[in-house]
Amino acid sequence: MKATADLSSLLNDILHSGAALRIKVTGTSMAPFIRGGETVTLVRSAQYRTGDLVFFNNHQSRLTLHRIICSRRNHSGNRLFQTKGDAVGYFDNPLPVDQILGKVIEIEKKAPFFGCSLIRISSPFWRLTSRFIVIKTLFQNHPIYAMARPYFNPQLVNLYRAFRVRLTA
Repeated sequence: MKATADLSSLLNDILHSGAALRIKVTGTSMAPFIRGGETVTLVRSAQYRTGDLVFFNNHQSRLTLHRIICSRRNHSGNRLFQTKGDAVGYFDNPLPVDQILGKVIEIEKKAPFFGCSLIRISSPFWRLTSRFIVIKTLFQNHPIYAMARPYFNPQLVNLYRAFRVRLTA
């Protein structure tokens, strides 16, 4: 535990200094979007949005890279983020912003015949892809309420309205 806390503190200091940090990912919780052995570039951000891939300490003090599914404010007015790995069937505990170390801005994917390909997460295509993954995740985890879900989740209502406007324009 102490080694993880020391590493987390070091990574936090590096990211707070404004430097970008490249980390090789292990595990399968974000597959197939990110696979073990691929490298991500992290930066500190003042703003985190639904769909962002964030690096944080989970409740077991393990460094984790998962996607923000939604956010809300608690009774004190502090912002909490709901995160989840793309390949896992459960949501993480709500995450306060101060536990987030940084967010992914680039992914170096392993391409078997071409060496390496670079994905810039902030591009419009990948932002939209992240939004679709979030919607898919919400519907997968609540199949009974899938049809009614947009009426209960304000973020989905806004997303639905944005797509409806684009399709009819």
